[in-house]
Amino acid sequence: MKRKALFVTTRLPFQETDGRRRLLFNYCRIFFELGYEVRVISSRDDEGMALKRPDFISNAKCGRSDVLLLRLFRVCCALLTLKKIPFQVVVAFSRKVQKLVDDEISNWLPDIVICDMVRSVPYVTKYRHSVPTIANLDDLLSIRYERQSRLRNPSDFWGGKKSGWMLSVPLVGQVFKWILRSETRRLRDYEKWVASQFSQVTLVSETEVYHLKRVSGVDRVFCWSMGVDVDWNVTAGSCGRPSVSFLGVMDAPHNLAAVRYFVEEIWPLVLRELPNSEFRVIGKGSDGNVAAEFSSVPNIVFVGQVDDVGGELRKSDVFVAPLVFGSGIKTKVLEAMARGLPVVATSVALEGIDATDGVELFCRDAAQDFASALVGLLRDSAQRQRIGQAGREFVSNRYGWNVVKRLIQESTSLLVGGAEDFENEAAGRA
Repeated sequence: MKRKALFVTTRLPFQETDGRRRLLFNYCRIFFELGYEVRVISSRDDEGMALKRPDFISNAKCGRSDVLLLRLFRVCCALLTLKKIPFQVVVAFSRKVQKLVDDEISNWLPDIVICDMVRSVPYVTKYRHSVPTIANLDDLLSIRYERQSRLRNPSDFWGGKKSGWMLSVPLVGQVFKWILRSETRRLRDYEKWVASQFSQVTLVSETEVYHLKRVSGVDRVFCWSMGVDVDWNVTAGSCGRPSVSFLGVMDAPHNLAAVRYFVEEIWPLVLRELPNSEFRVIGKGSDGNVAAEFSSVPNIVFVGQVDDVGGELRKSDVFVAPLVFGSGIKTKVLEAMARGLPVVATSVALEGIDATDGVELFCRDAAQDFASALVGLLRDSAQRQRIGQAGREFVSNRYGWNVVKRLIQESTSLLVGGAEDFENEAAGRA
C-alpha cells in the first residue's frame, strides 16, 4: 500500500515559471518515486491551473485569500498583541485554505505533511503532534530581510511593483525599514519556534542548516538541497556578439537590486572595454516597468518571461548573478552552471554553493573586479569553455536530482519508517 504525502504550498508546484515552483515540482516528483501518493493544497493560483497537474500528483486544490479588510485587521492585531507572529504569516493566512487542509488530513489520513515556507506553517501547526510534519522553509527569511533592511535605496524594497507616489511620501523609506526590521525579529523567533515544534525543518543550504541548529538548539534540521537537470549538449553563445544574461523574477526586490547594481556600477565598465556587448534580463516582470526604468541604458534587452529558459540562456556567453542581498541557494546560478555557462557572481549569490573560485566560476564583489572577470571571459572562448565545463561537472556531482532524492529519503525515513529498507538499498549499492 502506498504511503501518502500532502504538500501544503504557497504556490502550485507546476507551471514552472520560477525557481521555487521548479523546486517544489521536483520534490513532489521525488516523493512519488519513493513510493508516495502525492497531493497538493496551494494558497495561491486557481482551480483552472490545478487541473494542469502532472501525473505524479494525484490531486491538487487551491484556496483563495481572505478579503483584504480582514487581512489588514489581523495585521493590526499582530501589532497590538504580544504574539510576535511574522506579518507575512498573518496577512497570507486563509480560512478557506485551512478548511481544505483540515478536510484532507481528516479524510485522506496522510502519512506525512510538508508545508512550504513560513506562510504555510499555520495550516499544519495543530497537527504536529498527530502526524509527521516537515516545515520546508526553503531559506531563512530572517537573514534575507536583515540584509535587505541595510539597503540605502528604498525603491529596492518594492521590487518590480514599486510605486512612485508611495516613494514620494516623506520618510516612507525609513518607515519601511522599521517594518523590515520588526519582521526580521519576528521571523528570527518564528523560525526557532518552528524548529522546536515540527518533526523536521528543511532548508536548501547547509550553511543555513548549521545556523538554525546553532540558534535554536535543535538537531532536527536537514538539508534538502536545490537540484537541477544537467544538460551536457548545450553550446552557449548564439547572439553573434558578446552576450551576458541574468535570470530572475523582477517583482522580487533582491533581483531588482541586483540588476540595478550591475547596470549602474558594472555594465559601464564592461561597455568601455567591449562596446558591442549585450546584457539580457530574463524573467517575469522584466519587460514592463523595469525595462522603462533602464530605457536610457545602452545594449540591454529585457526579454520577459519565456517558456524555454534553457533556450534563452543558450543565447548568452556568460551568466551573471550580482546579488547584493538574499539568502539560501540561488537556483539561477545552478541552472546556468548546469548548462555549461560560465558564471560571475557576488559572494551573496554564491552562499551555500561550495564551488572553487577561478576553477568552476568567478566570485567577485567589487564592481571593478566583477567587470574585469566578466570582460576576461567574454574575450577568451577557451576560458569560457573550461570554466563552463568545470561548473557543469560540479553541479552534476553536488546538485543532481539523484543527490537530492537521497537527502529526502534519508530524512523522511526517520519519520515514517523505511529506515531498514533504505539501509538494505544502500548496502546493495555498495
